Amino acid sequence: MKILKILLTVITILYFNSIFGQISQGGEPYSFSSNLKNKQRTDIVLSENIPFMKMQKIDNEIIEEIKRNNETQDESYQFAYSFFVDINLKSVSIIDSLNVGLLYRYSIKSDGAYSINLIFKNYLLPKGAKLFLYSKDKQHITGAFTSNNNKASGRLATLPVKGEEIIIEYFEPYYSEFKGKLVIEIVSHDFFERF
Repeated sequence: MKILKILLTVITILYFNSIFGQISQGGEPYSFSSNLKNKQRTDIVLSENIPFMKMQKIDNEIIEEIKRNNETQDESYQFAYSFFVDINLKSVSIIDSLNVGLLYRYSIKSDGAYSINLIFKNYLLPKGAKLFLYSKDKQHITGAFTSNNNKASGRLATLPVKGEEIIIEYFEPYYSEFKGKLVIEIVSHDFFERF
């Protein structure tokens, strides 16, 4: 029965993500040195001190209650705790100037999380802009999310990124047709080890 619940959860996540247009285009974040070298700018030094938000600690009693509910309910299976936030990524990030545009970076930490996923309530990117999410050790990367992910709803749900810290990196080219919008509504702390 537990395997069936996990399978239903995975199917639900995939369906939920398809509704909100979560299709990544691949590629490598600009902050990874090889990408900057490809742009023939080895003199760019990116800022080291990325600002971050630390989520409050989740009470163990809440996690245990959710686990008990998972055992008794046949229809739903909760694998994460959702923090409701209102984070305007462009206003809180550190900004670096590249030769082709601006690079915004921000980090979210949630102690003890096996993974973190995000839901953007306001997602609108111009052509040429790219959004990446990756783990602190740079081993788990999702993205690039681009203008192809723009939806009438303005929402974007992302798949989980492994670890208790996620780095959000947004590149916007100079002279884009409009300024991108990225506002995070939900940060989900995964309390089940699935990776």
